[in-house]
Amino acid sequence: NFLAMAGIVLLLLDPHNLFSLSFQLTLLATWGLVYLFPILRMCPQPNSLCKDLLLLPLAAELAVLPLVAYHFNLFSSVSIITNIFITYLAGGAVILGFCAFLLAPLLPSLAVLAFFPAGMCIEAILFTVGKLQMLPGAYWWVASPAIALIIIYYGALGLLCLGLKTQCRRQTLLGIILLIVFIGRLLLPAGFFERGYLELAFIDVGQGDSILIKSPGGRFLLVDGGGSHLFDVGTKTVLPYLHYRGIRHLDMIINTHPDIDHLQGLESVAREMDFDYLGIPVSLQNRPEYQPLKEAAARTGARLVPLSGGQRLLWEEGLDIRILHPEPGTNKGADINGQSVVLELRFQNFSVLLCGDVPTQALSQFMDEAESPATLVKIPHHGSKGSWSKEFYEHIKPSLAVISAGEDNPFGHPAALVVEGLEQAGTKIMRTDHDGAVIVKSDGRNWTVTTTRGSD
Repeated sequence: NFLAMAGIVLLLLDPHNLFSLSFQLTLLATWGLVYLFPILRMCPQPNSLCKDLLLLPLAAELAVLPLVAYHFNLFSSVSIITNIFITYLAGGAVILGFCAFLLAPLLPSLAVLAFFPAGMCIEAILFTVGKLQMLPGAYWWVASPAIALIIIYYGALGLLCLGLKTQCRRQTLLGIILLIVFIGRLLLPAGFFERGYLELAFIDVGQGDSILIKSPGGRFLLVDGGGSHLFDVGTKTVLPYLHYRGIRHLDMIINTHPDIDHLQGLESVAREMDFDYLGIPVSLQNRPEYQPLKEAAARTGARLVPLSGGQRLLWEEGLDIRILHPEPGTNKGADINGQSVVLELRFQNFSVLLCGDVPTQALSQFMDEAESPATLVKIPHHGSKGSWSKEFYEHIKPSLAVISAGEDNPFGHPAALVVEGLEQAGTKIMRTDHDGAVIVKSDGRNWTVTTTRGSD
């Protein structure tokens, strides 16, 4: 009742607290301790200190588990063990720190005696967490659960409590089964869902490119990772998106060319996530910019694959991936845009052309090899007029064009010439600077487009 009163007072002071993560986690964790813990102790096994040591963190963990998964995309398999130690260490640090705070104005030398063990408790917490999180399977990246699933979870938790209070074994068992089903659903790999659909997610990385491809069989390929001189796009944008999707493993990473707005984010992803293959343009594979990415690949045991025109990626039956550019065995000097990797994907009647940053003259080199008509084309070089070719688009006749560019970017991308030319050709245009992330899905016959800013 006191907890409910505290929550009501906080909401009266500021109703926005209801949507505050700290408000939600604090009240739910406390609810787990003061309400769930006594009910869990009603289990038929005899009460003991060891049982209480386990049930106390379990009660708090059960109370906040869906919100941690929803907000942080994390599920920890060792958190119960960790919290057995941390709960009491944190309590000691808080009590000792409070005592030192009271003593400091009056008896500073005595306050030091309280601060020192408080600091020891904090160091012990950091050491414990640091060691336990290194254990295999200590934590899993999970997709954010739907609101409906979270409601079902708390309904199952309420059913479990009711069953334990009334000693109804059927209700208790049903509550436990529903909780296990929720956790099992949470831990399913990202590739388990949307089977039979090819998906391309053009991530909004500002002025840059990053494209996540999910195959119909549930495998993942990341083409470019954005990048900026101002902040780490990979850590701030690309990795959070992958975690939001619950992706724990990438089958392949491809960098079209080593410009910072395509490469930097991949370096962050490669440091944090396992992957099997690293694809880079054959004509640029010895560039020094690729050294960090190669080192990350070596650490994970990923295989380096130099990419050139004429290759096919035997990735999955039914999905044809061709490399159209650059030409094999060539090195064109400093023009790295002109040596961008161009990929063509075909899934039944749905075809995609990803053009990197190739300039106008390079488009003519692979135009005749490209699928025509194409369903979707990623416009090269963020819609720069230096990559525009009326003949190229008249040849491939795309139904949809995606332009990846930063909002209010200083380069004026996309150029008015490009936008007007595509519109005159009857091509639908989606832009990350206007629409946010653009997600295209296809079953091989039909396709849909969804954006994070509301277009559908």
